[in-house]
Amino acid sequence: MKTQSPTASGFLERMEGHLLTIQNNLSYDLASYGLFAILAILIVATFTHYGITWDEPLQNMYGADIAKYYQMLLLHGRYLPPTDIAPNMTLYGGLYDTLAFPCNLLFRHHEFEARHFLNAMVGLLGIIGCWKVARFVAGPAVGFWAALLLSITPRYYGGMFNNPKDIPFAVGYIWSVYFILRFVEHLPRVPASVTIKLGLAIGTTLATRIGGLVLFGYLGLVIGVWLIVQTAKDGFSVAMLRRALGVISSAAQAACIAWLFMLLFWPWAQVHPLTRPFEAMAKFSNYSDWRGVLVFHGAMMKGSQIPRTYVLQWLFMTLPEIVLIGLTIGLIYAVWHVLAKDGRELRADLWRGAILLFAAVFPIAYVILKKSILYNAERHVSFVLAPLACLAAWGGYCAFTSLNGSGKKLATVSILAYLVFQVVTMARLHPDEYVYFNQFVGGLKGADGLYETDYWGNSYREAVHDLTRYVQTSGTPSQDGKYKVYITYAYPACVSYYFPKNFSLTTDRDEADFFIANTSFGTDKLVDGRVIAKVERFGVPLAVVKELPAAEARRIASNPSGSSF
Repeated sequence: MKTQSPTASGFLERMEGHLLTIQNNLSYDLASYGLFAILAILIVATFTHYGITWDEPLQNMYGADIAKYYQMLLLHGRYLPPTDIAPNMTLYGGLYDTLAFPCNLLFRHHEFEARHFLNAMVGLLGIIGCWKVARFVAGPAVGFWAALLLSITPRYYGGMFNNPKDIPFAVGYIWSVYFILRFVEHLPRVPASVTIKLGLAIGTTLATRIGGLVLFGYLGLVIGVWLIVQTAKDGFSVAMLRRALGVISSAAQAACIAWLFMLLFWPWAQVHPLTRPFEAMAKFSNYSDWRGVLVFHGAMMKGSQIPRTYVLQWLFMTLPEIVLIGLTIGLIYAVWHVLAKDGRELRADLWRGAILLFAAVFPIAYVILKKSILYNAERHVSFVLAPLACLAAWGGYCAFTSLNGSGKKLATVSILAYLVFQVVTMARLHPDEYVYFNQFVGGLKGADGLYETDYWGNSYREAVHDLTRYVQTSGTPSQDGKYKVYITYAYPACVSYYFPKNFSLTTDRDEADFFIANTSFGTDKLVDGRVIAKVERFGVPLAVVKELPAAEARRIASNPSGSSF
């Protein structure tokens, strides 16, 4: 009887392991595609549920202005520069708002719902970008978990539908990181296709917000590190100089593509294309124009009064617990990994993960060191959520695979239980997912009164619908069948867009029938009246509707018996 030789046996074992790896990778890729399909279905089913945030009406007009600018330029040979509808609006690139403008034409009476659908699909591209980055640096399994972690991050998912500034910027950012990684992979001979895609990705980011300039810094940094490593390894030579010039040429081409793409959607910068973008960057680096107040640790304070760790504290309070735990475990595992591996493996791991780590950490470190003026929670650094999800998935998965059999079973059960809990939490918050707080601060209820909740007015839509139902069911009398509503510290369209025909806004609270306000900054307490409706999540009011004396007097006069509705 013949027996297999040790060599043949080892070969078969290696082949079997290789096939199992392929099968495992395929399973995770299929799971990722399934996740994207589920998210797309959820977007289609729920995009009409979200309200209008403060910036949306202004950005809607900004997109129309840019479209008018090109219409005048192409059809009449002259141009009408976009107006600064709100302070510093023209300092932003108009890519998303310009792309959203056709939605206004196609869905004239539902333009904001159309914008929300477009915004959500852009957000889905960000989740796919997160998957691409994590899959590239650590494989399909980590790719799947990174995409899942970002999907169950309520501050990202909720913002996908009606945050037209931070979400498009975050999407451009993560795709730029992906193509920087691809650029590095091909050094020193970068294919033209990668150069073009990198240029378009960075251009997309810049055409949303000038803060994307940091991506040029990232690109320059990785090229510099590569040059130092190659010079130390092979020494300086003519051949090395040629390779370096080729790499620099590819980077310059990507930068030119990015700059031209940015200018295409930014008429203000076209006037002085080499200086105005840097003017905008300087302006936003020290945004002292913002004179508003915010709620932090239960106190009202100005932006200049926030502590340096403002954004760190917000990330700690609003990232899902599993992401924070994954980041912590990943850090511990990375330290152990560095100490346990030899130099060759260490260099490979560092080179693969350094760009991703830098993309996640540098912006946070920058705003802390510079003490940048921030507000509205962590939304100005929403673009680091995707890199953080990648790091959490990577670290957590590496630690998971190092567990023994019983440890893996316990971890699996714990992870599944948490995912169910998190999805249920998001469903209960819907469509106000972006007011989420994790359990480290007691959830939304624990944060109530201490921190900003519905800082962008998403809950106004639901408040108007609640008022409409109240009027219809209570039979509240009115003047000529019409009702007047008073609001304060809110953009009118965020409320009036949802009004039935017999509702209108008034600036005179004495003649108003009802008052609608959100609770994030205490505006609901500015006007006295009987509360007839509340928009609540987990028992925390996000917005209230009050009946004012004018309407109450008519109601009492028409119902002298005193019975209430």
